[in-house]
Amino acid sequence: ISAFETGPEPAVFVGSGFGQEAIPSLSTVTDLVTSLRAELKVNDASIGLAELLQYYKNRHAGSNRSVRAWLEARLNWGGATASEPGGAHHILLRLPFKLLLTTNYDNLFDRAASRTLLAGYWTATSSIDEFNQNSTSAPATGKACAHIHGAFSIHATSPIVATTDDYIEVYRSQQGWLYEVEQMIRHYRFVFIGYSMRDFTTWSSYFSTILKHPNDMWPHTMVCPSTCEHERRFWSEYNIQF
Repeated sequence: ISAFETGPEPAVFVGSGFGQEAIPSLSTVTDLVTSLRAELKVNDASIGLAELLQYYKNRHAGSNRSVRAWLEARLNWGGATASEPGGAHHILLRLPFKLLLTTNYDNLFDRAASRTLLAGYWTATSSIDEFNQNSTSAPATGKACAHIHGAFSIHATSPIVATTDDYIEVYRSQQGWLYEVEQMIRHYRFVFIGYSMRDFTTWSSYFSTILKHPNDMWPHTMVCPSTCEHERRFWSEYNIQF
């Protein structure tokens, strides 16, 4: 609440946890990991989603399309059973902020925006150039959304970042969202919602910012249902109110 009421308006970063507010609820990263581990018969519980999706890709002769199809099915994408935005999506869009970043592939915020007063004042893209243009040209009441790992809705064949191959390619290029997110974390206050911040892109960008600009960044806020005091202490060490 204080992040929205005091100081400069924050940017919002939404992760898979927010998908639980969809109707019906979408799977979280934890849910996807559990499902894929069972399907691949992987016993090691420490293996993350990107690695498991890489195993799945390797099983299917290196096909990115197979990975995408698996994710589309598990995240209720398309068809008569597609999830709809819930009340929390509409409520969040009415808060005073202009920039929304997400690692989610769904278009629930797009659909929520089309049914509210934001219709005509909402843009969503996975392109950095388009996002920067949208964020500067949008009216005061408008909002610009960045799908930093791509999205199902933007184009039927547009790439998504999901496997370890994908993350390595993003890092190898030294281009794109790694640097962009780093700069935004330095200059904006962020509210992270339903997001652990542990995917490679954001984790790398965040700690790069801390190392390069420890005294020149705003405090951030992470909203999470956890009541674990260890997490509160952990994130406070990294300039995040938990």
